[in-house]
Amino acid sequence: MPTSHPGRAILVCLLLLGLLPTTAAGADPSAEIDVSRLQSWQGRHVSGLTITGLPGDLAKQAESGLALKPRRKFMRMRKPLLDAATAHADARRLRLLLARNGYPHAVIVGSGEADGDENVTVTFAVTLGPMIVFGETVLVGVPAAATVPADSARTRLVPGTRFQESEVFAVQGALVLAMRRAGHPHSAVDVAVVRPDSSRVDVTYTCTPGALFVYGDLIVEGSPDDLTPLVHRTVGLKPGTPYSPRIATNSRRYLRDLDLFRQIRLQNVPHDSTTLDMVADLRERKMLTLDASVGTFTDNPVVITVEAKHRNIFKRGRGLGSGASYATHLRWAEIRTWWQGLGVPRSRTDLRLRYEVQDEDSYRLDTASAALSTLFNYWEFSSVRTALSVSNGVLDNRSADPDAFIDDVGLQTVLTAAWFRDTSDNPLDPLTGKRLNLQGDWSPPGFWTENPFAAIRANGSRYFNMGGTRVLATRLDMSVAWPLGDAIDLTPDRRWYAGGVSSMRGYGRRRLGPVDSADNPIGGEARLLAGLEVRMPVVSIVGLALFVDTGQVWRRMDDISFNHYQAAVGTGILFGTPVGPLRLDFAYLVTEPERPESRWQFHFAIGHPY
Repeated sequence: MPTSHPGRAILVCLLLLGLLPTTAAGADPSAEIDVSRLQSWQGRHVSGLTITGLPGDLAKQAESGLALKPRRKFMRMRKPLLDAATAHADARRLRLLLARNGYPHAVIVGSGEADGDENVTVTFAVTLGPMIVFGETVLVGVPAAATVPADSARTRLVPGTRFQESEVFAVQGALVLAMRRAGHPHSAVDVAVVRPDSSRVDVTYTCTPGALFVYGDLIVEGSPDDLTPLVHRTVGLKPGTPYSPRIATNSRRYLRDLDLFRQIRLQNVPHDSTTLDMVADLRERKMLTLDASVGTFTDNPVVITVEAKHRNIFKRGRGLGSGASYATHLRWAEIRTWWQGLGVPRSRTDLRLRYEVQDEDSYRLDTASAALSTLFNYWEFSSVRTALSVSNGVLDNRSADPDAFIDDVGLQTVLTAAWFRDTSDNPLDPLTGKRLNLQGDWSPPGFWTENPFAAIRANGSRYFNMGGTRVLATRLDMSVAWPLGDAIDLTPDRRWYAGGVSSMRGYGRRRLGPVDSADNPIGGEARLLAGLEVRMPVVSIVGLALFVDTGQVWRRMDDISFNHYQAAVGTGILFGTPVGPLRLDFAYLVTEPERPESRWQFHFAIGHPY
């Protein structure tokens, strides 16, 4: 695809129009920059750098790009050596930044102040001068199919607001993307910046959409013969489909979800003057794998897991796997098989046989189950899962209260429907986006079910970027369940529990909510959890979290009341790892405990709680 150099074109325009300082063009900088007062401090180390007179949105950006800025390296501070050339170069960088953000006539004066015998603190005092603002924005040559997104992009340049070069680039990129999404893969945009007077600029975008393209064939290379039909069904590319970059993006994600290829390269190649073929260059991944792990965290001090699977043992994307896990409170073993694209494309159907032991202070539950589920991945950010499971459970009631649980669990048939949506930018350490989950379970009375019930859970997390890698994370989790038919209570595995490293951190595991007379958790029919957490970097791989967690579990839905709703505050130390952050969380319960509990809790785990 042809490419242009919009940044170079805009830079030349700005230089000619006088929007950039003359120093950028090589002229004498003496009128705009004065660092002569720093000459007497040459040879000292810079222990601090301050820039005064800047708008708030430019202050942090300005400091990060200067060579004289002291920076922390692990456990010590790196202090740069002051010399006239470096000071002058930093002042020029600062003026260039200001010119690109509406202040082409800024004046910068440098000064120093002793900090002991060997160090100096440097100050750049900025006098901004007249501000340049946006005037009129004109779009030329936009195709009809891209008019709406193009007009939306243009509104970013609001007349009367401060000129920002980054906004000019952003609009240009949005226009190119709008035309490509409208079927013009060779589109380009030229930018002209005109200065009608000394205080404003007009921007004209001239769009060259090029030919309108459609897709032809999908050409698959490097895939085994038995998987090639699956690739075609998964991508679902139909000849005559209008070109859009989203098609390649989504196709790559669909193929990645198959978990069958270690390399996925998609390229559009011309078929004729208006048709593109998509070439999928694939490399099969290792199909037989064996994974073993040993871990620990505060909720389960010992976790040992072994899993083996062959992703294509039955060919055409049909696999077989088995696994087992031992943990303090949960042990399981299972065997499962799956079929990619059974019945409908972009779906995966699993058949799972599982034996599980839940080992708690108040009960032990042994369950054998068979489950058939299908995951549908039709949408860009969302998926739907449906499932049917049949299980038989044997309950050992260890509670000090005989009526804390029903006599036995027995047969249970459960129908499940769940919806997921994930727009977060990173599965392990998100900075932006949101995650939503809505799930319903129904065990119909009289249908291979001795204790019928219904349950609904709605939970979500939202991530707000606060600049750099700082993020505000929020969480809300609402869950209810109730017995149906002749059932008088929920079985222990269908109740809700709270407290622990990924729940409400002001309590230990399952310690929030109803307990029996021996102070052992017995769970409840309703649960509400809410929280927020600020995550920020400190140094290298070390980060800091400040959080507020709230929540409660109610034995019966009729008991729901906020009189004893619990809240905790805390801090966490984060260590970045390839599998997610290692966390050390310290929480303090600020509300009055429902019963004698330590107000302080310590939690250790890998991964964020939400």
